[in-house]
Amino acid sequence: LTPYLESLGWNSQRWNGQNGPPILKQNSWEDLTSEQKESAMQLCFYKTSYDELNIVEYGFGYPISRPAARFVPWANLDSEMRATMEQTLGYNELSWNIPGLNPMELKGWFQMNDSEKRGAEAINCTDSCWDCWQAQYNTYGWQDLVNRGHDEAYAALGWTESSWCGESEAPATNKRSWNELTEQEQLNATELCLDQFNWDQNSLEVNTEPFPFIQPKLRYKQWSSLTFGQQQIAMTALLYKEETWDNVGTADIEMRSFDDLTDFQKTYAVELGFYEKTWDCFQNHYRAEPWRDLSPDVRVASEILGWNQSSWGITKPTPNSYDKSWDTLSVEEQRAATNLCHFDKIWPGGASDQLVGSFLQEGEEGVKSQAAQMLPKSA
Repeated sequence: LTPYLESLGWNSQRWNGQNGPPILKQNSWEDLTSEQKESAMQLCFYKTSYDELNIVEYGFGYPISRPAARFVPWANLDSEMRATMEQTLGYNELSWNIPGLNPMELKGWFQMNDSEKRGAEAINCTDSCWDCWQAQYNTYGWQDLVNRGHDEAYAALGWTESSWCGESEAPATNKRSWNELTEQEQLNATELCLDQFNWDQNSLEVNTEPFPFIQPKLRYKQWSSLTFGQQQIAMTALLYKEETWDNVGTADIEMRSFDDLTDFQKTYAVELGFYEKTWDCFQNHYRAEPWRDLSPDVRVASEILGWNQSSWGITKPTPNSYDKSWDTLSVEEQRAATNLCHFDKIWPGGASDQLVGSFLQEGEEGVKSQAAQMLPKSA
């Protein structure tokens, strides 16, 4: 064992308590070189034991404690904390509740100014905590990942230097949900401060609606009810007109998946309350996605409504179920349609006699009441 101990700075005098422990003993796991980490592992140390971490608080594999204050729902923050998050880090309700939406989370700690760092201090997540839990080391170059030992976890998830630098496609794991990862891949993800919540971009807000995601309420307000700023975003960034906004499903932009939007358009889609999951579900009901990329749940729901691999697509004719009115759909078909973010007032077979227009006039409260009453009671 002597070579491993010497690699970590020990010698006979230090070991016998004559000169105190080596300086390395005061360093964190992340400060060790790859060789030193290997030596520590030969001595049965890992991140949690070397840094003397509380395994319950840190979780298995998390290199840094989960900053609890960051994962409190926006509605539960006091007014002072909300104001601090808005003013220092640019958060709003949506970007706080959904991880990965705030551009600030694309910054590394070294890129932040003093005001931004004060905001991070307010949620007890600074320096290495920020880089791990907020940015998942995305600001690091590949060599930086190698130097700090994070490349192994990313490589195990399929990343290479080429894909990390954008010179080749991202690995298949990048499109999988947490439950579609293997147990080993999930463990690798935890080493990058990723868990099911932030991997799947789940919401801190509890979803009480029948849809898989909380409905983007702003989309179902009439054009005339939008602020001037919202109208400008809808027109200039997303190419809406008043007519296409008020007639859900008629705008060209709604035929595109979120991935097919430009970075400019994605930024302003978020300003209107969308992110990838809600855009792909509520805007085009996943039909802009290739069949092979659909999740198992979406594929099952689509098959119930009559779709299959060869018939699927945004420009393909819809199955016969789409010609039925909502009320004549079976309970199974209604539930499948709801899983694709359809609902009665925008269902193709029921959208007639200005049904969509009258629905938009009901405003946000109308959206909530319709969503709550939409599904039939089970027998």
